[in-house]
Amino acid sequence: MRMRQQHDPRPPGPQPHRRLIDPRLPLHRLREALHVPELASSAGANPALPEDEMAAVLDRAGVPA
Repeated sequence: MRMRQQHDPRPPGPQPHRRLIDPRLPLHRLREALHVPELASSAGANPALPEDEMAAVLDRAGVPA
């Protein structure tokens, strides 16, 4: 018989940062995440982010083009 762990400190499912790099994420959710400091870097790494929005993210971060 397999025992189930009573308390797992990790949240269920994939971590929020991992979900943000999924290109299937709806664009409006991706845009929302860009304005949350702890999620912005992961959202900015999403390959579905339009190029002009990626340029704006890099500009706000002070990364030269």
